Amino acid sequence: PDGEISYPLVGSIKAEGKTTTEIRTELQQALSEYIINPEVSVNLISYRKLRVTVMGEVRQEGSYEIRSDNKVLDVISLAGGITEKAEAEAATLQRQGEKMDVNLKELLRGNNLDDNYQLQDGDQIFVPERERLTASIQGEVKAPGQYELSYDKEIRLNEFLAQAGSLTENAGEKIRLISNEEPIEFDLEDTLAARKNANPVVQDGDSIYIPPALEEVTILGEIARPGSYEWNENMRLANLI
Repeated sequence: PDGEISYPLVGSIKAEGKTTTEIRTELQQALSEYIINPEVSVNLISYRKLRVTVMGEVRQEGSYEIRSDNKVLDVISLAGGITEKAEAEAATLQRQGEKMDVNLKELLRGNNLDDNYQLQDGDQIFVPERERLTASIQGEVKAPGQYELSYDKEIRLNEFLAQAGSLTENAGEKIRLISNEEPIEFDLEDTLAARKNANPVVQDGDSIYIPPALEEVTILGEIARPGSYEWNENMRLANLI
């Protein structure tokens, strides 16, 4: 526990940080003052046990007892590996108030081996969750709402429509996409046919709208005939009233 061993005639020898060969040589030299050609055998019975903590996007969070020669990848394996939601390139190792960056994504690919730190007692590894990628769809679809996008697989506009339950019977002929704050309009028929110029990849933050076949505005209150009226581009409020 204190990093030292005791031996008759020799006394205490510092063992921590030395190999068994180095300790054997040191013992032979010390014993040679008392014994002619001493033969010494040093064997390692077991490694000192350390305890580290793994938190975040791993299969099994918790505290793990490891050997003193274990490294980051060893304890990630003990924790069952990372989840699909892990932002593997932004993992961290915290040690006595110091924070070290660990690019688990590259480490798991066999690269960046400098990040595979040898662990010490009390180390904490944290694997953060990736920010969710989402896009929304509204209007004449059967299941409007916000949908999560995959980091690993692209989804095109026609596939996104299918994910939202496809179109209602009232869907018009156009589809409107706002991407990077830029509005774009496509012919719905071209999008459904997966024509390249009308079927872009859906990006994080995109907003999609399927207008009805007849676009309407509604007017209520103290007027003769309140209700919904067909909209057109030249309509003015005075005309509607």
